[in-house]
Amino acid sequence: MNRKVILKLLPLLLLTVLLSGCNRQPKYVIGASLAGAGDWSAKLYDEIKTACYLRPNVTLDFRSAGEDNKLQEEQIDSMINAHVDLIIISPGIFRDDSRMLQRAKAAGIPVIVVDRQTNSPDYTAYIGRNDEQLGRMIGNYLGQARRGKPTAILEVSGSPGSSPSIDRSRGFRQAIAKYPNLHIVATVGETWKQDSVTERGKEFLRRHPNLKFDCVVGQSDNCAMSMRKAIEQTGGHHGVTYYGIDGLPGPKGGLQMVKDGKMEATVINPTRGFQVVALAMHILSGSPYKRINLLHTAVVDKTNIGVVMNQQELINDQEKQLNKQNNMLLHFYEQYKHQLVCFLLNVIIVLLIAFSFYLYHRMTVLSRQQVFKLVTLHLQHYMQVQALQGRLTMSDAYEYDNAESHFMSVLFETILKHINDTSLNTNTIAEEMGISPQKLTATLKGIANTTVDQAIAITRKFVALNKVKTNFV
Repeated sequence: MNRKVILKLLPLLLLTVLLSGCNRQPKYVIGASLAGAGDWSAKLYDEIKTACYLRPNVTLDFRSAGEDNKLQEEQIDSMINAHVDLIIISPGIFRDDSRMLQRAKAAGIPVIVVDRQTNSPDYTAYIGRNDEQLGRMIGNYLGQARRGKPTAILEVSGSPGSSPSIDRSRGFRQAIAKYPNLHIVATVGETWKQDSVTERGKEFLRRHPNLKFDCVVGQSDNCAMSMRKAIEQTGGHHGVTYYGIDGLPGPKGGLQMVKDGKMEATVINPTRGFQVVALAMHILSGSPYKRINLLHTAVVDKTNIGVVMNQQELINDQEKQLNKQNNMLLHFYEQYKHQLVCFLLNVIIVLLIAFSFYLYHRMTVLSRQQVFKLVTLHLQHYMQVQALQGRLTMSDAYEYDNAESHFMSVLFETILKHINDTSLNTNTIAEEMGISPQKLTATLKGIANTTVDQAIAITRKFVALNKVKTNFV
């Protein structure tokens, strides 16, 4: 290809390479299976989803197990078989998660355990709270609030096999053991599902109509409020106070319940889905990370609910703005991809056109070379015939007697006769050959695919290169 053409196309080629390189971020698929089916898990999912949306190179494969351990095993197996790059799991049953984590580890897939803890060592990192601490915090708060008053406690637990239920109960009992006036009279619930807690609570109250208790302590805000609903529907048990764990925002969250006076206090159980995804990206990119990441928490009651609600409203506003910006970014990203595709298609079209011109140029050059070779062969043949006739000194001898060779012979003889005439042209040669210029041009085109001027130029070049003497008539 001509050097000037290459130089013209070089900036375009470089721009194409640069644009192609702009979109070479590694693509990741993150699988997530959360055992919980309540509001807390829903908030965690929303945060993880939003955090993944902010990363165009990340695809989220989310599953909800709904407290079904067998379903969660199937979900994890499906993710492993799909060769996801990383798995986020909130395990259901505390002691039934080893096989899932072992399979993921054997497949080389890193696993982040969130929310609920595990007794398996086969995880990559953990991020969440210390559930025993949450239990101790609500227990200590209750001990301080009752100030030595004899207090009968109705405990409302979550799923008995889940780590939050086990650890919160342990922490709570450790804390109230320091207060002789506090004692648990019964434990009900044994599920995280609100409707189930309410139904089991009503059944329990009907079976124990004379049981007295002063407060309800739920291992989640939903457990406490579902039990409150059961008490209100069955009647009786007036003056009961309620305590919970989670401290979620929103109209039905624990924070609003404290503000409305329906709960005395709650312990904030942070979700931090954005931190979960940030930890995942550190693991996937090979950056340093902490294996155990414990989140901070606090007790919220009527003394600090205003400050906490204001902070939560600010966080909610920021999340809304973030979601708007995320939607705008996704829109712009889709536009960018569309424009990039159009641009690359235009580049491809330009390159194809340039390549077509190159091929045309190359074919033209080859055609001219073929013409030159063909005319030169005819000229050599003519020279050899002249040698046979003793008019030129050249080796080899070939006979020719066909009309084509005769025509070329007469043509070259005429050209050689006037080789030094700078004004030699088609008309001069045609007149001497006794044919019309049109007949001369057409015949030469049919034989050698060339023009009279090209034949003159090729003959002169041949004479000069071979030092042929042309002093014959």
